[in-house]
Amino acid sequence: MTQTLTQRVAPFLVALCAAIVLIVSPLHVLFRPSYARYQYARGGFPASSRFTPDERARLSDTILRYMEGSAALEEMASMETDNGSTALRPSEVEHLVDVKAVVRGLYVTQAVALAVGALAFGILLRGHAQHLATGIRVGVGLTAGLLVTIGAAAAVDFDRFFTIFHGVFFEAGTWTFFYEDTLIQLYPLPFWVSAVTHLLILIAALGVLLLGLAGIIASRSRRVEAT
Repeated sequence: MTQTLTQRVAPFLVALCAAIVLIVSPLHVLFRPSYARYQYARGGFPASSRFTPDERARLSDTILRYMEGSAALEEMASMETDNGSTALRPSEVEHLVDVKAVVRGLYVTQAVALAVGALAFGILLRGHAQHLATGIRVGVGLTAGLLVTIGAAAAVDFDRFFTIFHGVFFEAGTWTFFYEDTLIQLYPLPFWVSAVTHLLILIAALGVLLLGLAGIIASRSRRVEAT
């Protein structure tokens, strides 16, 4: 009975945890100052009508350092443009606080998933390796299904996808801004189109690595069973 419970529950946990880790991991790359600078340096990326390239990068660096935890809220809220005016309106600061709360929540969820997944991994690796490989593959499959859904929704109507996505995490009216506002000047729509594309690519790449790991585990398990 214990063995049956292990065989049924642990693969499910592996699948769920693998999907969570796959989805959240790319955020550690995308929410970095270097990623925004990479976007700004791309050919064809729209220039800001308010900020010089260096000014734009400086302001973005502070915001993303706040997201990482290396800059305090006060530093971000009080940062100034090159002409000495306050860069962010109070509503923009409040939205960034909300964004950080969501991102931190995702990171905590990922940490829990890593811990639980590692425990289930260890349990299944000893005697139930085939179930472990199956759990990993199911997790990648679940993630792939989500990728297809997100990719299709974004490709058909990115504006609508963007609106629905924000509606899931933020209250209506707290995340919409004018074109002249700093957040739109720093992160215009093309920024997010590319970010979603890069998110999907990174998830897909990590998924391929996990499928490779599942293949190795399954192959070794078959060899052990054959001896």
